[in-house]
Amino acid sequence: MKLTDQEKTAYMANLVHISQIDGVISPKETSLLEEFRNIHGLKKPLYNSACKVAENPSFKLVYVGNFGVQVNILSEMLYLAHIDGDFCEKESKVLESFSDGIGLTKDQFLKMIKEAESSC
Repeated sequence: MKLTDQEKTAYMANLVHISQIDGVISPKETSLLEEFRNIHGLKKPLYNSACKVAENPSFKLVYVGNFGVQVNILSEMLYLAHIDGDFCEKESKVLESFSDGIGLTKDQFLKMIKEAESSC
């Protein structure tokens, strides 16, 4: 599914939000965010816009695209949350809520966590 620039910006805002949820964006997270920006073809001005949106204390994760896109973003957010070696409770709760919102079971979510852990 091809995403619009607006959808790509929302997608990236989700990733940025997860990277900063624990209060620190590690160098590994920064590098991974840049990699995701390139993979999804998001131009720098839109990336900067996504960062500003994600910095808002009231920001909530956004559901972008169809089910496949939503599972993909969950996978990327889980990987990002694990890359710094510190999968905190706040990250877990936010991502579990997102998982519930797209209709995954608890077992499916736990399987995705295990996959993210083994990828890091």
